[in-house]
Amino acid sequence: MSLLLASPAALAAAAVDLIGVGASLGSANAAAAPMAAVLAAGADEASASLFSEAYHNQFVRPLHASADAYALAEAANASTHR
Repeated sequence: MSLLLASPAALAAAAVDLIGVGASLGSANAAAAPMAAVLAAGADEASASLFSEAYHNQFVRPLHASADAYALAEAANASTHR
């Protein structure tokens, strides 16, 4: 049998930490934008950085929403046991 313990506070903290990573990716993208060399479409560092930022956002949004949903479910469960 598998057991999963999740803490809404830990999930929310992880989501906030990942948002900080996303901000760093955005800064890196801005710094990489003025590149002069022309490469094949999608083969340059800026494209790779933009892709990683988009992937990061696709990961963080559901994690943050899941943390909120989990916290609401925990609150609902706690209120029924009082």
